[in-house]
Amino acid sequence: MAYLFYVASLNYLEPAVTGTLSSFEPLTAAILSVSFLHLKLTVVELIGGVLILMMAFVQALPQKNKLE
Repeated sequence: MAYLFYVASLNYLEPAVTGTLSSFEPLTAAILSVSFLHLKLTVVELIGGVLILMMAFVQALPQKNKLE
C-alpha cells in the first residue's frame, strides 16, 4: 500500500523532493519499531539515524552556483 502511494506521489512531487523523502524510510521504520514493537536500537542504528537526518539537512541547504 505504501509503495502505491509512493509511486502515485511521483506525479505530484519533484524528483529531488521524492528522493529526500524516500531517504527517511529506514529512519521511519526504526522509529515505528521502537514505538510499537518496543525494540531497542543499537549504537550503529542510532548513528545511522543521525547520518540520515544530517544528509537530509545538507540536501535542503541552498546550493551556491560556482559559475557566478
